[in-house]
Amino acid sequence: MVVSKIMLNVLSENGLHSTALKVATKQTPPSWGAWLQEGSTTCREAWVRTGAELGASLNHGYLCGGVVEWMYVQQHPFRVLPKPS
Repeated sequence: MVVSKIMLNVLSENGLHSTALKVATKQTPPSWGAWLQEGSTTCREAWVRTGAELGASLNHGYLCGGVVEWMYVQQHPFRVLPKPS
């Protein structure tokens, strides 16, 4: 789970943007999209809630930060331009 914070940006920065897009929009487990399909409104501690993970927390904003950051940086790269001299 922890690598999910940087995974999408690392893929895009290494020329694998289409792979990052597939990962970000996947809707079958394990994925952020599967969480949405299951009605989650926050990120979970584990990708799948089975067995030992049933008691896992369902509120981990940090773990979703990777996909949001990737969308902001890679999909809509707004940059602050330097002041003209």
